[in-house]
Amino acid sequence: MKLLGKLLGSKKVVDSGISAIDKLFFTNEEKSDEHLKFLSAYEPFKIAQRVLALLVISVYLFVFLIGSGVVVWGIIAENLLYISASKELLKLNNETLGWPVITILAFYFAGGTVNSFRQMKKRQPKSDK
Repeated sequence: MKLLGKLLGSKKVVDSGISAIDKLFFTNEEKSDEHLKFLSAYEPFKIAQRVLALLVISVYLFVFLIGSGVVVWGIIAENLLYISASKELLKLNNETLGWPVITILAFYFAGGTVNSFRQMKKRQPKSDK
């Protein structure tokens, strides 16, 4: 180390070079520590995401229920105007909020579903062929 320190100028330069090289490679423990720090920093944003998701889904469901109710009312009243207006409302609801709702539901439920399928596949005995 003294020889490297003399060649490179000072011990601080060598020490900073060694620490920089050490920071390039993460051990599993360091990775898990960094992931925990990330999760704790991300916690406030999860609440905001859930509130926004609930708002979008609740608006979609509200419009869907109103449209479905108008269809039923149109059938009971035998009025085609109600039914056609309701179909347009439901079509507009699906065109504007359909993909955001599907994306939100996939974001919240797909991860757990995929993990469940992976665990089921691991538990299944392998058949001999």
